[in-house]
Amino acid sequence: MMTAYPPAGCLDLSTLTPEERYALESFGLAADDVFRFWSPYRDHHFEATLFRATAPDSAHLIPEAPFRSLALAVRLIFQPSEKGSFTSAVTLLRAHAPAVFQRDLAKIETHWERCL
Repeated sequence: MMTAYPPAGCLDLSTLTPEERYALESFGLAADDVFRFWSPYRDHHFEATLFRATAPDSAHLIPEAPFRSLALAVRLIFQPSEKGSFTSAVTLLRAHAPAVFQRDLAKIETHWERCL
């Protein structure tokens, strides 16, 4: 028996324009970059260790090159004008996602706005 595509409750990517697919893929790549660049510098509690006091009058910073890579990846997600921004991705998902996801997307968007 054949399963319908897309499975119930999933986003049908065939309804997206090439520009919309590119925007979602850009967000995914930027999010992957943030995770990849951040991962070596977090502890077992998943807290960032970009800056850690090592003594009362000194601190440990991550090396400059990884910090720049992380900063660029974060900028791509935070800047609403970027194709791969979080705001762009959520807007696209809200426009195309099945009704079952709309409430969760609204919650995610609310959390994002509170973080800003």
